[in-house]
Amino acid sequence: FFFLGNVVFISTTNGGRTATKNILVENIRAYDCEFKGALEVSNGVQDIFVQTIYAERCVFAFGMHDQGAQMHNIRRLFLNNVVARNCGFGIQCRTAIPHFDISISGVIIENCRVALEINNLKWSRLYDVRVIDAGIGRTQITVLNSDNMTMRDVAFIGTSSNGNAALIRNSSNVRVSGITLGDRTSFAIGLTFFET
Repeated sequence: FFFLGNVVFISTTNGGRTATKNILVENIRAYDCEFKGALEVSNGVQDIFVQTIYAERCVFAFGMHDQGAQMHNIRRLFLNNVVARNCGFGIQCRTAIPHFDISISGVIIENCRVALEINNLKWSRLYDVRVIDAGIGRTQITVLNSDNMTMRDVAFIGTSSNGNAALIRNSSNVRVSGITLGDRTSFAIGLTFFET
């Protein structure tokens, strides 16, 4: 038996005219989600508090995506205690428009193809991330078009590919502290800042 969709999906309705806000989500577990993951948020949700997500053999543990023609900003999302094992992505924020005040902390990503893919997050925070046995041939943490971001206490443990551990591109006012590459990792570069 394979589950095809998300376990939990949070979005707005009526093209964003009906607000979805002030929601607490706890204790989500997902296994074998062939096309989605444990939790996905999109289109203008606000003040969402998420705690304790576990995903195994899914596309992602947490996904933030823009859906449909009428896209709206996501604001004030707090994500804590995420575990992703054997997934395509641990956390995937693939968005076309900016989203604001996103906080992600307490993350363990083990044996996933890509640990984190972050795009278009403004005033965001990424704290306390462990990437264990990183995927082969891909940059594990990619941050694109994300201004005023803080990345702190990120550790890569176990085996890894020989590419980049983390890449930050087209992003300004990014503060980084405490990136650790374990003694068994074989990344060619720990952190790359790149502007185009």
